[in-house]
Amino acid sequence: MGMRMLFNEQTVDAWIGAIGSFAGTLVAGLLTVFIYKHQVKLSRKKEAENEFETFMKFGEKYQLLLSPIMKNLDLMKKHLDEGNIENFKNLVDTNVDMFEEMKKLNASELSYTAESKFMALNHYLEFILFQTALYKKSGSEIQISNFSDNLKQLKEVEKEMNDYRKSLKKRAS
Repeated sequence: MGMRMLFNEQTVDAWIGAIGSFAGTLVAGLLTVFIYKHQVKLSRKKEAENEFETFMKFGEKYQLLLSPIMKNLDLMKKHLDEGNIENFKNLVDTNVDMFEEMKKLNASELSYTAESKFMALNHYLEFILFQTALYKKSGSEIQISNFSDNLKQLKEVEKEMNDYRKSLKKRAS
C-alpha cells in the first residue's frame, strides 16, 4: 500500500511538476550566468577599445612632438661625441621649445597606467633637457657618459610605452 500511495496519479503529477520546475530553474540559471559572462566580456572589450582609441589620439599628438626631440637628442649625442659643441648648443633651445608644447597636452583623459607612462617619459625628457640647457647656459662641462646613460633610459621608457600600446591594441582586438 505504501508504494501505491507514492506513485498514485496525484503524486506522479506532483513529482513531474517538481522535476519540471527544478529543470526550468536550472536552465534559466545557467542561461543567466552565460549571458552575464558574455556581457562582462563585451564590456571589457569595449573598455579596451575606448582606452586604445583615447591612447592613440593622444599618442599621435604626443609623437608629433616627441619624434623630433628624440632625433635632435640623437644628433646632440653625435655632436658631443665628435666634439662639435656649437651644433650641440644650437639644438638645445629647439628641444626646450618643443618640450614646452608637449607639456601643454592633457593626459588626464588617459587611463592611470597610460598617463603614468607618459609622465615617466616626460620626467626623463625634462631631466635631459634641463641637463643640456644648464650646460648651454653655464658653459660647464657636460659628461658625455651621463648624457648617453640618460638618453638610453629615456629610450627604454619610450619602448615601454610602445609595448603598452601594443598590449592595448591586442586587448582591443
